[in-house]
Amino acid sequence: MQAIEFSTIPHSGVLQIPEAHRKEWEGLPVRVILLPDKQAPSDNKSKTLLERLRTVEKIYSHPDLAENHDAYVNGQDNGSNRFDI
Repeated sequence: MQAIEFSTIPHSGVLQIPEAHRKEWEGLPVRVILLPDKQAPSDNKSKTLLERLRTVEKIYSHPDLAENHDAYVNGQDNGSNRFDI
């Protein structure tokens, strides 16, 4: 196995490994060196909202989150204590 290089943007402290390399590196200890990418634009404002939304991974949530949003935010029991995805 050899080293790979890729560019990514950390979100909430998480770095995403490109899909093409995920299985190959899954579960292996790795060494991470962070370097600012001088070639990439450092300002997200240059990208449109749609371009930035395309970088967001799929978000998993309760199937009834839209209906019972207040209960989840306030920690109230809404009768559904299961989290099945």
